[in-house]
This record gives sequence, structure tokens and C-alpha cells, in this order.
Amino acid sequence: MKVFTRKIAAIVDKRFSPLMRILGIDNVYEVDSPENIVEIVKKIYEDRSIGIVIVQQSFAKYVMREGSDIYPIFIAIPDSLEYLSVQPIEFYRSLVRRYIGYEIYIS
Repeated sequence: MKVFTRKIAAIVDKRFSPLMRILGIDNVYEVDSPENIVEIVKKIYEDRSIGIVIVQQSFAKYVMREGSDIYPIFIAIPDSLEYLSVQPIEFYRSLVRRYIGYEIYIS
């Protein structure tokens, strides 16, 4: 049996960088401006060893999907009161709908 292993990366601002390092993520990219996000995403696509990218919700609109590759998978985490005010059920429902294309009802 062949095992595939991929790294986890994070695209965050300076406030979240220590948290990502505490969580054990080695590839933490700190962002100062939206222009930096585009450059960082290009680097991530070039690095074939990265499988999951955690990105702050406020930066998610700058992350563009390139090609038809499965990896890396981008996961947005809430980072402001605007995004934290969404009910957890609605947040995860929209996340699942986006990734698998189906609506799942959680009760």
C-alpha cells in the first residue's frame, strides 16, 4: 500500500502566525498586503508537497484556483467578528457544499 503525505501551509497575518506555529504548521506565510497573497499562492502551487492551505477568511477572495489539480486544498478560517457571527452549522454546510457540491443537512 502506497501512502501519500502532504504538508500543511498557512497564509495568515502577523496576529495568527504564532497560533499556526503552535499548531505545528511549519510553512506559515505572513501577509502584509493582498499583492503578497498572489505571490505566496504561486509559490504554494509550485511546491507539490503542500496538500492543505489554511487561509484567513478575509484573504480567501485573493486566492485563485489554478488548473484542475486536487491539491492543494484551501480551507478558510474565520478571522473577524463578521465571519464569526455566522452560525457554525451554516459555516460548515457552505464549506461542504463548496468542496463536494452537495448540500448536507445537519440537525
